[in-house]
Amino acid sequence: MTEWQPIETAPRDGTDIHVMNAKWLMPVPAHFTSREYLAREYDDPDYMEEGWYPSYGFLFDLPEVTIDPTHWMPLPEPPK
Repeated sequence: MTEWQPIETAPRDGTDIHVMNAKWLMPVPAHFTSREYLAREYDDPDYMEEGWYPSYGFLFDLPEVTIDPTHWMPLPEPPK
């Protein structure tokens, strides 16, 4: 799949994907953090807000904030 798909069809299992919104300048690597994931990993479903998070925030010590993508596609294969 190489075409943008509606965000409703995106994986919500923590998989990193590219997400996009028509208001943004470029795609963002992101993942969905669900209540189930938070309960399993942190024993607290309210540890943080459920939603879409940029996957690079921790690299730059940025605050964890949700984003509002409208479309998604898989990340490309890494270089070999």
